[in-house]
Amino acid sequence: MKKAHLLLFLSMLYLTMGSESQGQVRQGMNELNMAGSLDVLSSEGESLTLLNIGIATGHFVMPNIEIGTTLSLTKFDDEKATGAAGSFVSYHFQNDPGSRIVPFITGQVGLGYGNNDNPTIVGLAGGIKVFVAGGGGAFTFQPFMSKQFYKDGSLNHFGVSYGVSIFL
Repeated sequence: MKKAHLLLFLSMLYLTMGSESQGQVRQGMNELNMAGSLDVLSSEGESLTLLNIGIATGHFVMPNIEIGTTLSLTKFDDEKATGAAGSFVSYHFQNDPGSRIVPFITGQVGLGYGNNDNPTIVGLAGGIKVFVAGGGGAFTFQPFMSKQFYKDGSLNHFGVSYGVSIFL
């Protein structure tokens, strides 16, 4: 399984290589992102560190606005895997189409799965996309926070996601 993840990451990294780097954010573009994060969950004074992997697809409906879907998988300790599926809206702050670094903010909603008490999730993030190829690739850095609402309470979720995006 680790070899498959490494092969996928290296394939996506290869697709980001090119001669000219510039922001690919524009209306009509599609984005495919694969990311991982090291997260902290906290509730009632206790915290837990976990690893999360996810994939997202988005479409730029306006020059700076992207809407899309997400799917993530979380595994820690000896617990069974859980995850979340959701939707997001992002705004990209790109004034110069030739810019290599594009900051953005994102709001998202989702539902957890794989648990007896699947949460409703709302989240907010901000980050940057660093474009590394004229052919449509970028590295992403995205600190985030979300709140997971369960029947008997809630969890605060904080983390930083790192990923690779391909723009088509």
